[in-house]
Amino acid sequence: MGSIGKEVPTRTSRIPDAERQIILDRLDAADAENPARQRRGLPRVGYRKSDVNVRIDHPGGTSTACIVATRNLSAGGISFLYNGYLHAKTKIEVILPRRLGGQDTISGVVQHCALIHRSIHLVGVRFVNKIFPKLYVDPADWAELGESTAVNPEDLHGTVLHVDDEELDRVLLGHFLKGTKLNPLSAATVEEARHMLANNRVDCLLLDLNLKETTGEKAVPELREAGYTGPIAALTAETDTDRLKAIQRSGVVAVLGKPYDAPSLLSLISTLLVSNRGDSEALVSTMADQDSMRPLITQYVQKLQTMVAEIRKKFDAGDMAGVRQHYMSIRGTGKSFGFPLLSDIASDAVQSLDENRTPQERLLNLRRIEQACGRLRAA
Repeated sequence: MGSIGKEVPTRTSRIPDAERQIILDRLDAADAENPARQRRGLPRVGYRKSDVNVRIDHPGGTSTACIVATRNLSAGGISFLYNGYLHAKTKIEVILPRRLGGQDTISGVVQHCALIHRSIHLVGVRFVNKIFPKLYVDPADWAELGESTAVNPEDLHGTVLHVDDEELDRVLLGHFLKGTKLNPLSAATVEEARHMLANNRVDCLLLDLNLKETTGEKAVPELREAGYTGPIAALTAETDTDRLKAIQRSGVVAVLGKPYDAPSLLSLISTLLVSNRGDSEALVSTMADQDSMRPLITQYVQKLQTMVAEIRKKFDAGDMAGVRQHYMSIRGTGKSFGFPLLSDIASDAVQSLDENRTPQERLLNLRRIEQACGRLRAA
């Protein structure tokens, strides 16, 4: 997470499950009877989670890391229950877990806070940048979100690789990207895509589900093996439920149905680019302002550069026990030196080994470790 304010220990906004469900049901019923709800600009969907991490930057200069229960989610914001009052315009960071692994830190501000039950308040947060909710909610709820979120084409920067064996589809997508500042690349085969990935930095990848030479489910791990670690979205006219579930399990973060329009496509690309942006930003220790810790953090960062090389050697040699030992070390020390995200990535990597997941997923976790360690900064 970011480094806003002075952090205090994480606490939980404790609301018993039964009481929480009663409160949320009552709020939903009141909304259903409120005609004003129909005039809201961005579609929202129920997002009832009991363990979402938020960080609150209070006006007085302190920060609270808190676990809250959420109510709903839209492209423009989120609402959650909180034991206390939050002033309007209070800065918030929300950690949203993706359906298929990973998480995103979303910045926002409190738009409203209302007392609804005893000391419990309903907090509405407006995101600074719009998100793509389909990355986080169950596909069964996608219909409630509609197909698009308005995006200014001129705000889109980056390189997009489109893999589709139909030339007309590639031409159409390129046409939809006119007016943006995107650099579009296209490939008719996975082999062509691998070549482009080897020679270009690609920020997001759009993949047709039904290729002549292979399927999208098989293409995703091949593209990962080529070294691509960014977000992949599937574009498809497929309606078969089993096929759609299979492509989601393969590691795509979103599925956009064909035919699609330009606003839907740009909305998807916008979110993929935002979610991928953190992969290149420096990870600065949250303890960088502590003079006594700075030399220790510098030593830790240097040590990890050596450790990453050792992990790669053991991984290539098939020594997964040795790899796991290093992952455990990183998981246990990252947060202590002010790098909680690094601990989270290492924890995912350990779990991947313990659950004996696919070689492609283990390789992807290794690359996430390597990338994160390369971004560490003492200050």
